[in-house]
Amino acid sequence: MDKVDSKDLITVMNQHFAERLIRRRVEQGLTPGDLDTVLSRPSGTISRLEKGRRSPDVYDLTALAAALDVSPEYFFEGIEQESCIKTFASPPHETIAEVEKFLAMYYRVKNRNLRLDILKLLRITAASPLYGKGDKPLVDN
Repeated sequence: MDKVDSKDLITVMNQHFAERLIRRRVEQGLTPGDLDTVLSRPSGTISRLEKGRRSPDVYDLTALAAALDVSPEYFFEGIEQESCIKTFASPPHETIAEVEKFLAMYYRVKNRNLRLDILKLLRITAASPLYGKGDKPLVDN
């Protein structure tokens, strides 16, 4: 399976959202400015959503759904599920086995502070440019 970059997935979702928003807005006979006014949003907010320059937040979803008389799910109906599935493809079996072994060992550590230190170290390592891409092992065998 091809892996889809998370930025690509966001772009796909924003474009789909924009298409559904435009379709419903036009069906209701409204302009982007009309919706800005109805939702008390700054001028141009709806235009930016429709052009994919802005991702919708929870407020946008619920307010637009109410204003356009649809459910929030309406905006995501028909999106290609394949795009989402490819992004979250299963890791190799060996990786899963390593994670299971790590978790079993981690939960044997009784000292809460030591467990927190281990998590801190993992977060720092994951954020490191050397290891953040997942292309190098965290520990050499």
